[in-house]
Amino acid sequence: MATTKAAAVPDQVPNAFPDQVGFLLARAKMALQAAMDAELAPLGLTIAQYGTLAILAAKPGLSSAELARECCVSPQSTAALVQRLATDGCLSRRPHPVHGRVIELRVTSKGKGLLARASGTVDRVERELLLCELSPEEQDHLRELLRRVLSRSRMRGVAAPGSSR
Repeated sequence: MATTKAAAVPDQVPNAFPDQVGFLLARAKMALQAAMDAELAPLGLTIAQYGTLAILAAKPGLSSAELARECCVSPQSTAALVQRLATDGCLSRRPHPVHGRVIELRVTSKGKGLLARASGTVDRVERELLLCELSPEEQDHLRELLRRVLSRSRMRGVAAPGSSR
């Protein structure tokens, strides 16, 4: 039986796909997120909640919409995160002093304490999972390459975390 061209294409796809940079980045992100969630669970946090606290600690007073843009998630996802963290006493919400309909988000003292405890865990997991096989020079190079990719994405109008404000 003769082999057709159509039959040859599927054989090529599985070999190429795992080596695509986007696929590798996505797989690394999924592995990192699963490990971080498992390690943060005893603190009562997910990686998404940790990220929310970290961003708001660095940029106090963001609105939920601004926070959503920073995190590259939907406003609905951000609303659920903010509600949970506010209910737990980790975030405060108050009207903007000029634009009263805009609600500013700030990390509370309780949230800052939780963030400080969680940061050590996050740093450790990152070192153990992502960076342990890389020399310090390679780690710096990886960071620089990722910053360049993100910068290029912003220049092309693609939203990325850290691109607002």
